[in-house]
Amino acid sequence: SCSDDKVVRFRNPKDNFNILFELETSTIKEWHTLTYLALEPNGHRVAIGSQNGYLFIFDIEKRVLLFG
Repeated sequence: SCSDDKVVRFRNPKDNFNILFELETSTIKEWHTLTYLALEPNGHRVAIGSQNGYLFIFDIEKRVLLFG
């Protein structure tokens, strides 16, 4: 999930959707809201876009920001 709090949360559907881990987008110091999220099919990356044009790409296996 992603939203106005600048955090992407990955949840476990097999465990009552409890949070597995979180990724921060606080490297951007100005206001931004995360509105779009896409997982790479059979991959290890997730792309998150903001309403005002920011793009973040995370490696979800290593849990690191690749671009943003």
